[in-house]
Amino acid sequence: MKKAKEIKYGIEITRPWSKEMYAHNEEVGETVKAEILKLWEAAMEKAKQEYDDNTCEIEAEENGYEIEPFLEREYTDVQIMELREIQKVITCYGFGMGFSMKMVDEEVRTDLDNAANFRLKEMVEDMELPLEKEFIGFN
Repeated sequence: MKKAKEIKYGIEITRPWSKEMYAHNEEVGETVKAEILKLWEAAMEKAKQEYDDNTCEIEAEENGYEIEPFLEREYTDVQIMELREIQKVITCYGFGMGFSMKMVDEEVRTDLDNAANFRLKEMVEDMELPLEKEFIGFN
């Protein structure tokens, strides 16, 4: 008996993948990248706001020291767990001392931008992101 055709989002699921499947997954991949980037940027903004709130410019001026710009700050000094969790899902590893916020931000953006669709699917699963359309053809 012949196996019934599986159709998802109006696309027949085939092996090897059809052009329609590749096109669908590319579209979903771009959506996923945009959504994860929004989460990353929101977490970065939260970390920057916390840094700004805890930095006393008046005290720095009175005592004659300069305030370190946020992006030059050590990544390990940041205590926003959401930021670290997103970073680890994207890069698959952590960062220790010697890495600035800027260095980690650049690495996260590069890894996200270069991620293959199978990797983006893993990120979606790890972050439990709700999607209108899911990747197809990955089992």
